[in-house]
Amino acid sequence: MNHLKKSLVKILFLSLMIILASACSPSIDRLTRLSSAPEWQNAISASGVDAELIQEIESNPIYEITPLELDQYLKFIHAYIPDLRDRISYLAHRFLDQPYEIYLLGEFPFEIFDTQPLFSLGKSDCVVFSEHVYAMAFSKDWKMFFGMLQRIRYKDGEIGYTTRNHYTEADWIVNNSWFLNDLTSELAGEKKINLTTEIDRKKFFAKSGIMSDVAVQELNWNYIPAAVVPEVLSKLKTGDFVNVVRGTDEKNVWVGHVGLVIVDPDGTVNFLHSTPPMVKKQTILSYMEDQSKKVSPKFMGFKFLRLNENPVESLKKIDGPRAPKLQIYGK
Repeated sequence: MNHLKKSLVKILFLSLMIILASACSPSIDRLTRLSSAPEWQNAISASGVDAELIQEIESNPIYEITPLELDQYLKFIHAYIPDLRDRISYLAHRFLDQPYEIYLLGEFPFEIFDTQPLFSLGKSDCVVFSEHVYAMAFSKDWKMFFGMLQRIRYKDGEIGYTTRNHYTEADWIVNNSWFLNDLTSELAGEKKINLTTEIDRKKFFAKSGIMSDVAVQELNWNYIPAAVVPEVLSKLKTGDFVNVVRGTDEKNVWVGHVGLVIVDPDGTVNFLHSTPPMVKKQTILSYMEDQSKKVSPKFMGFKFLRLNENPVESLKKIDGPRAPKLQIYGK
């Protein structure tokens, strides 16, 4: 009975947080009620941040705050929402309506092949949105957030155009296996689709004037076909990573979009993602219905990846106790 009561309290508390996070400009009365709650006051005390500053941050979209404000906010939010998946849900909802812009991050000023900056919060594309939510959820202050953001974006944390995780299925997923595990085989079993894709990084880098002798990679991977997806939705959890698989035919297939699984307290499985014109939330089934109307590229299905329960501890086993470890200059 006590376990049931605790579960109900947690569901009600999380529902209240999501309602607040979902509103771009929460009412003063609602914010006042929330900020007077014991959980809020305890988090303010434990994190040592300014209460008025946190209220001001909460009253505006998270993508409009400054790095200094983000530093204070991360300290607060980790004390306020100690559960990782709940924190991801809360932060992801805070990004709703963030304007969309593709290709807005690069390596400047450390490299000049791509002169976009290493950090930009005002807008996002699908990958940038996902990386920001994960990095914020894993980090307790600005310094850790910025390091975590780059550790997620680059192979082994080595900042550079050629070490950036350009290919979702060949780079991003592989190099971030410290906090995500592929669920395809577990969820779909023999119903999964297996395929081989050629990854020609030499050709890709040449578009930016970078000469490279890297060999063409044959990548063996798989995905869950669209028809099977309704069978597996109940097994997904908040914070899991979504790969949208698209293609022109059964042989020419790729991951063309990404986002996050957010499961509502009533069990509804949602897709929260950055897509033109802004970050939005919709059920995965409604997203599939929208995609089924498109002729080319054709919607093929999904890959789902499970969020590890202790990502920071997993990274410390690779990077050491001061994780995340970064390398600014390559060889």
